[in-house]
Amino acid sequence: MPGRGSTRCWTRFHLPEGWTSEPARLQGVSLAPDTPFRTKPQLAQRRLARAQATGVSLAWVVGDTVHGHSGQLRAWLEDRDQAYLLFRRAWTSTRCATPGAGTAT
Repeated sequence: MPGRGSTRCWTRFHLPEGWTSEPARLQGVSLAPDTPFRTKPQLAQRRLARAQATGVSLAWVVGDTVHGHSGQLRAWLEDRDQAYLLFRRAWTSTRCATPGAGTAT
């Protein structure tokens, strides 16, 4: 059904931090020698911002514990009133926010 389902947009690979300090290695895989290191949550935020800027409707954003432990990513999603489910380890306290409905703990 058109307009339903999920998709991956603008896939970018996460590069280990050591790679970004080796321009020759980056060029060897067809990347600019000044490609900066970005964490997985930073890459996700850039992809989501790009999707939203082009008019892609994001009903929910879902991510694993790497993304769930990023306070910066969670805050960015909340600032945009974006519904999300980001997994976190069981011993981590969490608050639950539903867009437009307030926050519960």
